[in-house]
Formats: sequence, structure tokens, C-alpha cells
Amino acid sequence: MGRITSNVGLVSGLPISDIVDQLIQISSTPRNILAKRTEDLQTQQVAIGTLSAKLISIQFSLGKLTSPSLYAAKKATSSDATALTATVADSSKLVNSTYSFTPVRTASSQQLVSQRFDSKDSKFSAQNFEFRTGGFVDKGISLEELNGGLGVRLGQIRITDKSGESDVIDLRFAATIDDVLNTINANSTINVTAKTVGDTIQLVDNTGQSGTLSVQEVNNGKTALDLGLSAISASGATSVATGNDVFYLHTGTRLSKLNDGTGVNFTNDVAEVDDLVFEFADESGPIGLDLSGATTLGDVVNAINDSTDLAGKITAAISADGNRLELTDLTSGGGTFSVSNGVLGTAADDLGLTKAAIGNTISGARLVSGLRDTLLSSLNGGSGIQSPGNLEITNLNGVFSVIDLSAAETLSEVIDAINGQATEVTAQLSENRGGIVLTDNSEGSTSNFIVASESGSTIAEDLGIAHDSATAEVASGVLNRQLVSEATLLTSLRGGRGIATLGDITITDTAGVKKTIDLNQTDAEVKTLGDVIAKINSSILGVEARINDTGDGLILVDTAGGAGKITVVDTNGTVATDLNLLGSSVELDINGTPTQVLDGTSINSFAIEEDDTLSDIVKKINDLGAGVTASLLNDGQGVRLSLTVDRTGAANALLLDFDEANFQFQEISKAQDALLQFGTVQAGAGGILVTSATNTFKEVVSGLNLNIQKASSTPVSITVASNDTGLVTAAEDFVASYNALRDELESLTSFDETAQTTGLLFGTGEALRVDTQLSRLITDRHFGLGSFQTLGEVGIKVNQDGKLELDKAKFQEAYQKDPTGLQTFFGDDEKGGVASKLDTVVEQLTGFTSGLLTNRTNSLQSTIDNNNDRIAQLDAFLERQRETLLLQYAQLESILSKFQATQSALSAFSPVPPLGTVA
Repeated sequence: MGRITSNVGLVSGLPISDIVDQLIQISSTPRNILAKRTEDLQTQQVAIGTLSAKLISIQFSLGKLTSPSLYAAKKATSSDATALTATVADSSKLVNSTYSFTPVRTASSQQLVSQRFDSKDSKFSAQNFEFRTGGFVDKGISLEELNGGLGVRLGQIRITDKSGESDVIDLRFAATIDDVLNTINANSTINVTAKTVGDTIQLVDNTGQSGTLSVQEVNNGKTALDLGLSAISASGATSVATGNDVFYLHTGTRLSKLNDGTGVNFTNDVAEVDDLVFEFADESGPIGLDLSGATTLGDVVNAINDSTDLAGKITAAISADGNRLELTDLTSGGGTFSVSNGVLGTAADDLGLTKAAIGNTISGARLVSGLRDTLLSSLNGGSGIQSPGNLEITNLNGVFSVIDLSAAETLSEVIDAINGQATEVTAQLSENRGGIVLTDNSEGSTSNFIVASESGSTIAEDLGIAHDSATAEVASGVLNRQLVSEATLLTSLRGGRGIATLGDITITDTAGVKKTIDLNQTDAEVKTLGDVIAKINSSILGVEARINDTGDGLILVDTAGGAGKITVVDTNGTVATDLNLLGSSVELDINGTPTQVLDGTSINSFAIEEDDTLSDIVKKINDLGAGVTASLLNDGQGVRLSLTVDRTGAANALLLDFDEANFQFQEISKAQDALLQFGTVQAGAGGILVTSATNTFKEVVSGLNLNIQKASSTPVSITVASNDTGLVTAAEDFVASYNALRDELESLTSFDETAQTTGLLFGTGEALRVDTQLSRLITDRHFGLGSFQTLGEVGIKVNQDGKLELDKAKFQEAYQKDPTGLQTFFGDDEKGGVASKLDTVVEQLTGFTSGLLTNRTNSLQSTIDNNNDRIAQLDAFLERQRETLLLQYAQLESILSKFQATQSALSAFSPVPPLGTVA
């Protein structure tokens, strides 16, 4: 028989479902009571959990008051934040002190403006336009490199020209030789020109008078002495005075400064691998020497002189002229004294020691060019002069001159030799400072102007001045002074910005072979360009990596001979991007063979097509995305091409190379580093100058960053003091956390006498225990912790409501009085600091295995689980009871239905008359 599916009985008319629901509701009373009891237990469990969480919050906030970094925290304030601001980079490196800085100059970017053109539609002939940063052949060195690394004591000097005019030259803010020359030459009172000659400064009097050209110190300074000018005196017919040699090698000269800043390439990270190999007259060689760990020229000299393998065979020293190393063979015999490179690296070449010995002495190649010069070996990307020799010059009058360049090692020595030996021919630096220009001043017409190398030499070709034409001028073009080598640190690239993110690159060669080069392997990260080259060349790829021919980056050359291209992508990091190697190779002719190459040069170039307009040139420059913004400047009379370098700093000055017949640029804003002077600046002497390519000076004082907002001649005081901001915030957090727990306890243990209601944990031992133990910790005296024993003594007190209040001034006073004692009070674990004691309390109350609140939570959970099991059983029982009741009512309906059918049948019968009755 089926159960009832209608809410109302069809026969009885009874509301069966309602009746059953009411009966079940009555039967559910025990179940509902149990469910309510379980709900209360769950609420209580939540309350216990809330207490636990707030206890842990107090523990965490008080734990912050134990942090050593908070007690060591420093703050830096500026006496003039409109000129110079300071931020703390690392408090642990700082001590409380006051420093004096003068923000001498803000960093600036270069801006160039061309001559005036008729309109933006002015057209040009076909030519190539190139620009790059760096590569100038007359870049002045830093003053700190002078006088054996002692630098220059900056101050003021007085120069008197031969007419008697005299003026003070303020060199307190000079950072480079260029600054010195520019400051002297910009003076309009005296008629004197300053220039460099080798390692000296030369003054030329232009007055034509017969007085005395002299230089004096101002206010007992030492600036003239340190610049080699203190002894200068030119009188009578003499108009030129040359100072003393102030730039020379010394034991402290860093190897990275040699060879015009390209350094020395040796296996610095590979121990017991020979970097130099010596042969001696007694034929006792070869004997190798490992230079691992060497960073200065003195390290190299000492490594040679102190070597046990070389003992008694050789002495090494810096030469008397201060420009090279000098080795002496102490042995005798018929062998040849020589030095060569080791298996790896080019240390012998880079130290200039591969020159042939004269007798028993090797006088090495020049290692530094001069105050404002370039080594010939640095030209042409570092390949220098392939076959040195003399220069032969014939002027337009047919006069022949032989220029003796046998002793020339620098570009200025070549220029001086030409100017001193060629008839009516002068040489000078090119306007863009990237090369040289020779000019025939004879005005003759009997011969071509001819510049050639003597037989067997390539010097004219290598200097770019080979010439045979009626044209009276020959320009070398950019001579590509080498900027990088295998010894170049990656951190020094891109104007000191280095590689943004060191990572891996993936190279595919022309044969389709793909290889990921791991450049940031743990404990084997690449540090130099040589490391990158070695990683690539040791792979399975058909690619050769090396320094490119312009000496300003890497180049990848195909050796696989495949039909594809070399491609490079950044797998992760920015190495390929920052080395200008991201992309695909192009086909170039190398020694007569078409070859795929991918050149990471920093030279940016584009072709100006025939009839390109000024607007076209602007677009082509901007499309390069090379960090130079081109725009058109309308000056009211025409249009000029403006070039603005995006980045500030002297290293970002542009070297332009183009047809000067079409463009002439003037510099309206110099690429300059920011200058910051450390120390008090006085009338005759200054402090220490520090430079930065941006206005930010990172850790100029260890742990302190400075930022120049504007230039000022007034010193700015930067005061470093203890910073209690973080400590006060931590104390405030602790007070807030404790008071939050107090509020929670008050709510959970409350009793409303009027409503006769209580909080969830009213009267429970757990709440009482939490209250008691915390109150004791807060109010107790804590002995053995030094100068502080109570929270009240450090400004954390209990108010009348039982909550904490922070007396900020008193807390700060305690910190200023005894920061170490305050740290001990909170954080000394061995002596039982307050935080340590709180840790113990919290562990007792909330510990995972045996904490009071944890145990109570577990106990409640056990009861809740049992109750839920019982509720589930009662639910099942009630469901069965419901089915039974519904079945019973269904049976009732069935019986009533049968009664109804019987009644209906009976009602259908008609009465039967008695027998014999007549109707």
C-alpha cells in the first residue's frame, strides 16, 4: 500500500501532512534541545578561538618590540630640503652624526640644436647619420687620479698674464681635467689659454706682452701645487709655460683604469692558471705566473717580484716616466727574454709586456694615455695601428715631409709630430672630438695634398687620413676609441647602469641549432664581457662571440655556415636586450666572405635618402628608440633640428658623425654629472667632490642616499639621528592588540543584572585564566632586565578600566635614555624579557599540544561531534516515524474508503414488499 501523496485525506478530509508535522515536531523536542546545546557549544568554541587569535595578535605585536632593526633605525633630516634631501638606505651602516654637503650642480642631459633651415620640408642629399654615447678621443680624466692617486686639494688659484691682468680662478668644484681647463679658459679678465700636453697642463699667454705669466695659491691652498702649476713662470719673449707631470702610474693604480679604461683581461676567477709566461736569457723558461686576485698595478708588480718560481730571475717596477711597466732579466745566456699570454686571457698584451726586450730589459707599452688623450692602441676598436711606421706628407706646393712617429704612443703625440714636422700642414682634433683633421695651409696647386704611410706601414690607413687629392683637408672620421674589452665588468655598461636583470639567453645559429646559455648559474654568475664570451663560445653553437670591431660591444659571427640567421632572445632577464644582441643577424662581408653577424654595437645609424626632408630625419631618429629625442624648433625665422638625450650624465654625451656640409650643431645644454661636495667649503679650499650621472647619490655616506633638488652654494647639513617612529608604532600596535583582547574578554564574561543575561564565557575557568595571567604579566615587576623593570616605566600603563595607555613622550624618553636597556626589557630571551614571558603565557594558553584554550577547544569539538552524531541518529528516527505516521494515515484512508463503498452499496438497495401484498 502506498503512502499518502496529498496533504488532505481524500475520504477523511483531514489535514494529514499538518497533523504529521505537528506530531513530528512534538517528537523532535529532544533533538532540538540537543541541537541548540550544540549550537551554543559552537558559539563558545568560536569565542575560545577568538581569544586565542587575539592572544597571538598580542604576542606578534609585542614581538615587534624585540626587533633589533627598530632600535637601530635612523632618520635623516636636511637643513634645506629644497636643495638637498636625504633618505636612509641601511640604518645598520649609519651612526648618529651631522654631515655637511654642498649641492654644487644638478645633473643635466645634452641638447643640441642645428643651424637654421628654411622649413621642415627642406631636403637633403643622400648620406649616413650616426650617433653614439662616448668614444671621444680627448676625454679628460678625473682629478682624483692625479698625483699617484692622491688627487687634487681643491681650492682657488690666481693667474696673472703677461699684461699684468690677474684674477682668481675658482676650482673648488672642479671634478675633471676638463673642468680645470674650461674654468681657466672661460675667464675673461686674463688672456690665457690652458691645455694639456701629455701628463701636464700648459698655459699659453695670448697678450703679446713682455711681463710675467705666473700662478699663485690663494689662502695658502695647495691647488696650484697639485695641478703642477705652482712653479710656472714665463717672462720675456716666452709665452708658453708647462707645468709638472701630475699623472703617472703608481702601485695603487687599478687595473681597470689601464688602456683607456678597458683594463686587463686575465683569469681572475680561475686559480692556478698561468696568466703570464716568462722566457729568460738562461733558457730556464717557460715559467708561468697566476695573477688571480690582482686588482692594482702594485699587485702585478708584487706577484712577479714575490713569486718563488721567478725568484732571482726577474724584477718588475713601474718605469721612471710613470707610464709603463719595466721588467729586468737577472739571468744571462743566449736565450731571449720575453713575456707572453697564458693559456687564457690577454694579460701580457694588456700590460704592454709583449714588446721585444732591449738587452735585458723589457720597457712595456704605455698603459695610460695622458690627462686628455687616447692611446693609439685603443683606436679602431682596440686593434690600434696594425703596422706602425712614419707618415709621409706632400703639401699642395709639392713639399715633401716625413713625420717621425717611431716614439708616438698617443693620438696627441701624432698631432704634435705632424704640427712640428710637416711643412704648412696642421693637424687638430675633429669638431666632433672623435678623430683628427689634417689641413694643408700652403694654398698651392702644383701637387695633390698627399698623406701616405711609409713602405711597410699602415699608419695613414689606420688613422683614416690616407689622402691623395687636390682637396686641402682630410678628416679621419670617427676613430672608434675602444670602450669595452673582455675585462669590462657588466655592472659598468650602459653608463654605469649595467645589466638590469641578469638571466639566460637563447641563441639559435644559422644551422637551426638552439641553445640556452645560463648566465646566472648559482656560484658561477658572469661578471665580465669575457665571461659572457666564454659561455657562448663553449656551447655547441656554430657561433663565435668576441668584442666587435668598433670596440663598443659584443658581436656574434656565424661559423655554422647554415642557411638561416643567428637569433638571440632573452629567456629570462634582460642580458640580450642590454647587450644590444636581441634580434636577428644580418649578412656582412668578412674578409671577402658573406657572413651572418649580429653586432651589439651602441652606434645608432640611419640612411638619409636623397630628397629626405627635415621631418623625415626627425621621424627616423625617433624611430630608432635610441634614447635621443628629435624635434623641430621654429625660431621665428626658420626651423632647426633639436636633439635631446633622454638620460642625464656626462657619460651620455653624443658623438655625432655626419656630413658637416649638411649639418652644424651647437650645444645648448651640456651632458653633465651632478656634483656634490662633502665637507665644509671655504674661501681657498673645498671638500671632497662626488659625482653622479643622476641627481641621486647612493650611499655617498655608507647607508645614506642623497638627492639634489637644486644647485646651491650654501652648505646643507644632513643630520642622522635615531628614528623611533617604527618603535612607537610597534608600541601602539601592542597597546591596541591588548585592548582589543580586553574588550573581547569584557564582552564574553559580561553579566547583565537587569536582563539576567551573561556572556558566552561568563564564569569559565579559561576566561579567568587568560585575564589573570595577562594582568599579572602587564602589572608585574620584571627583575634583572636592567634599567627598566615595569611597563609603566617605559610609558605603557594600565588605566582604571584595565586597559593599556601609551604615554608616547615617556616611551620616547626611555628610548633616548637607554635604547639598549629598552630592547633588553622587551626582547632579552635569556634574562626573561617581557616578550619572552608573554611567549610562555601564550604557549600555556594556546599551545598546539597542551594549551588551555586549545584543550578546551578540542573538548568542545569532541562534544560537538558526539552531539552531531546523536542529532543525525534522531533525524533518522524522526524520518522513520514520519514514514510510519503517513503510512498509518494512508491505511486509515483506505479503511474509510471501504466503509464508504459499503455504505454506498447499501444505499442502492430498494425495499422489498411482503409476500402476498398486491401493489
